Amino acid sequence: RYVTDEEFRAFREMASPKLQAYLLLKEATGLAKQDLLLIELSDIKEDGLHARRRKTKSKPKIYAWDTDGILHSGIDLARSAHRSHIGSRYLFHTRQGKPYYFVDEQGHATGKPEAFDSMWQRLMSKWVTAGNERFTEHDIRAKAASDTKSEHAQELMDHSTKEMTEKVYRRKPKVVHINKGE
Repeated sequence: RYVTDEEFRAFREMASPKLQAYLLLKEATGLAKQDLLLIELSDIKEDGLHARRRKTKSKPKIYAWDTDGILHSGIDLARSAHRSHIGSRYLFHTRQGKPYYFVDEQGHATGKPEAFDSMWQRLMSKWVTAGNERFTEHDIRAKAASDTKSEHAQELMDHSTKEMTEKVYRRKPKVVHINKGE
């Protein structure tokens, strides 16, 4: 389903700093959960955030620093959420400094991010208890695609065809004017 801007803002306000950072970066980049959770501190460079889709073995992308500072805000928030914890090479990590996923020899994420999923489920329970409609973590990826132009959405989602992006990720309702005043 499409998550509105108002819902997203309110949901983010209910979240812990770590999840707030995750949500900011998710909406800005459209990265899948495993790709976001496996960002290493060394991926944060002078020209932007270097990341890639692990599922499809796509070419690495550089998410350039934006003029609004959203990317910096998300990264800074993630770093500050971990200050009291053991150092880690990952931007998002457990209290022990371990990644939520592990990476095998081929570069694929393995296992399940149970600790992260638990944080998400607790936040979603709080959201629903407050009288709001449930949505999935994956709906935020679709929001990133829905809230931008079609060509940019395809680039964010890292799809080879526009049709795939349109069919699965473009969920925002289209506005149709019934009287154009002709």
